[in-house]
Amino acid sequence: MSDPLTIKPTLPSGAGAPSPFNANDAMVWKALVCKYFCKNRIETFNRDDFYETFLAGRLEAGDAYIPSLKNGSDEDRKLFEKLLNFSIDSLTEIGLLSRISKDTSGTVYKKTHRLDIFCDDIMKYAMFDVYWLVNPILEAEREIIADPNCSKIVALLQTLKKVGHIKAQEINRIIDYSTITKLSQLGIIFTPLEGSIIITSIGTKVLSVMSKSSNLKD
Repeated sequence: MSDPLTIKPTLPSGAGAPSPFNANDAMVWKALVCKYFCKNRIETFNRDDFYETFLAGRLEAGDAYIPSLKNGSDEDRKLFEKLLNFSIDSLTEIGLLSRISKDTSGTVYKKTHRLDIFCDDIMKYAMFDVYWLVNPILEAEREIIADPNCSKIVALLQTLKKVGHIKAQEINRIIDYSTITKLSQLGIIFTPLEGSIIITSIGTKVLSVMSKSSNLKD
């Protein structure tokens, strides 16, 4: 089941974390949650399994927290639980996770197609700032969804992906110049010196996100 196109991803600053942690702690734990989903290729978040995987060192990151979790007091573990909840909520806010239901253990979280699209990139890094990684694509998605020419933009990106490039003078018959300029500023398309317009890696990811959101066919 795809995620509805009506979801407009928000772009929080990424700052902040529950006391006594800081923004760097939150960055690490958001990355750990993403790695947990991508490395294990799972659909829903299992809290107990996450801790087991993390404490066994299988997420290949965040090792500095393991002694505190293994040997800390119940109060320490409650603090880490707050940090985990904060991280999950932050990832839900930008559309990488979604709340699907509640069971006896609490809210159930599922990865979205957006997280699937970023998994290859996520697994390249031992540690990363998830906002730095996904913001260009989420910002572009938000801008395109809000644009009156949304369907034309998606059609253009599909054509560019299929044929490789389009001559700049030909593209004006598909979409207006101001929209072309915006797509270029967002890093979705690029115009080499020879005057052809090509789709960028950001544009390809945006197209993947929007195609799955709206059930469009590539």
